[in-house]
Amino acid sequence: CCHHIIADGTSLSLINAELSENYSRLIRKESLFEGASLSYADFVANDAAYLSARQCIKDQAFWLERYTALPPQLFHPLVTARMPATCLPEPVTWMLEETLFQRIEQAASLYGLSVLHFMYALFACYFKRVKNVDDIVFGIPLHNRRNARQKAAVGMYASVIPVRIKLTEEDTFSDVMQKAADELRICYKHQRLPVAEIHRKIKRQQNTNRTNLFDMSLSLTLIHISEPTRRTPISYA
Repeated sequence: CCHHIIADGTSLSLINAELSENYSRLIRKESLFEGASLSYADFVANDAAYLSARQCIKDQAFWLERYTALPPQLFHPLVTARMPATCLPEPVTWMLEETLFQRIEQAASLYGLSVLHFMYALFACYFKRVKNVDDIVFGIPLHNRRNARQKAAVGMYASVIPVRIKLTEEDTFSDVMQKAADELRICYKHQRLPVAEIHRKIKRQQNTNRTNLFDMSLSLTLIHISEPTRRTPISYA
């Protein structure tokens, strides 16, 4: 158990894998595994250097231009300074039959897209209908590990980027999927700027009290269950 500020999900997987590997080596009376990995302190120093680099200026300009107008809020804040949380959130999981999941895969692949794009489009269309808004921003989590050494290091690398989807009455579902794919593609190129820095810059530019560009983070995790259940649980956080 650890605080999220020091480790992300990938880190916990790395720790479990290393524990398992070394336990097996001890059972076989072999020497312990000593893999050389990047220190998280190196990543912090690298990020500090990035904040004064030319690429950071380009990334800031991209996000400031992207949000010259703020999107509408999807939800009213549930927790404020005057109204603290009264209950803890609970995960919601539902099951998809494998045949239905395969149909989703096929529908997305017809347009050269993925299940990820399908699900983002699905949520965008949902909020368009229930909230009557046509400008929707999701927070999309990223592993944020840019090379092989970082992929083997323990630390809090994960980040979030705001992904904006604008809908029109004429859009088909395939149009919305394509918009999601195009937006993700261009936002990925500027993912290095920390989301806290994006919010700070936007808040100063817009002179607003809004603390976040998005009210919901959307993370897709697919877990395939073996026979005989033949169902795929999809979990959104």
